[in-house]
Amino acid sequence: MSARLDELLERGALASIDVALAERLSRIAGEDDDDVMLAVALASHAVRSGHVCLDLDEQASTFLRDEHEEWIVDIALPSAEAWAAALRKSALVGGSEENTPLMLDEGGRLYLRRYASYERRLADVIRARVVDVHDVDEDLLAQGLARLFPSAGADPQKRAGEQALRRGIFVIA
Repeated sequence: MSARLDELLERGALASIDVALAERLSRIAGEDDDDVMLAVALASHAVRSGHVCLDLDEQASTFLRDEHEEWIVDIALPSAEAWAAALRKSALVGGSEENTPLMLDEGGRLYLRRYASYERRLADVIRARVVDVHDVDEDLLAQGLARLFPSAGADPQKRAGEQALRRGIFVIA
């Protein structure tokens, strides 16, 4: 195990599953670059933390946190550029069309390939649903909106409701 991963595991910044994934993939691919192993472990950690990828720019410009949510300032991370260069050289990492365990996109985001696929499929489904609904009964729509939003004048909620009914997908926040 890399000394840096071992220390991050001890300090609670990474979980054993993150380190085990990095070690296993590195062993399979014959990868010995410590920065690549760290990126794999952090990509796994990102997924467990609710993110779909590891943003190298964002991660390189900050510090890791330990198990007590305190900043770990004594363990250096590579610059985003150096990290991306090391990852591009690795047999573990490829582009969107390659069959590698990890994918590095043009924006410097490192994905466990499965999650890049999930994100792409979700985006395709959303794009397919972002269409205007053309066969709306205008009279029925006006009656329903008047019943649900009886106030006169411009009502943002009424407008949002109308737009939601006219589109295949609509996000109201």
